[in-house]
Amino acid sequence: MRWRGRLSLRSRRSSARTYGQRTKLGLRRAEPDDDSLDAALVEDWLNLLHAERVDFTLGWRRLADAAGDEAPLRALFADAHAPDAWLARWRVRCATESDSALHGSAMAGLERAKAMRSVNPNVIPRNHRVEEALAAASDEGDLAPFERLPDALRRPYEEAHELAPYAEPAPAAVTACYRTFCGT
Repeated sequence: MRWRGRLSLRSRRSSARTYGQRTKLGLRRAEPDDDSLDAALVEDWLNLLHAERVDFTLGWRRLADAAGDEAPLRALFADAHAPDAWLARWRVRCATESDSALHGSAMAGLERAKAMRSVNPNVIPRNHRVEEALAAASDEGDLAPFERLPDALRRPYEEAHELAPYAEPAPAAVTACYRTFCGT
């Protein structure tokens, strides 16, 4: 009996994870009685981002752009054609949800992109920005960067010009030797 409860909990947790990731992919409905196709689509997306060394936050965010314009997403990949097969699968899956007259239209793409941007953040607390703010405060007594950081983090889904520095990953020179011990 206890084992069955664990399976049920594991199944519910898996379904909740798939639901959340489905939303990040801009999908509203599950395939009838089968989460495995969507789970595989998500898993393949994550594997593609990892294999191509694409920043996960920017990858998810630029996928929203790909609902209309693929160029910003493709610019994240060393090989702009690396996401071709996956994007084709994603577009087929998106098309299964369009029951309206908007199917395939620019408006359907805009609606999907808007929904995706509401769940895929633009700004996250990136280590190099946190380190900069702490260093400015402790080394120079300058609290301005320290105060700007939480202001930016309060608006994670916005794409305002002043937030752009907080959306970008650290330069490769920084990440090549950066170690963190706080689990981020």
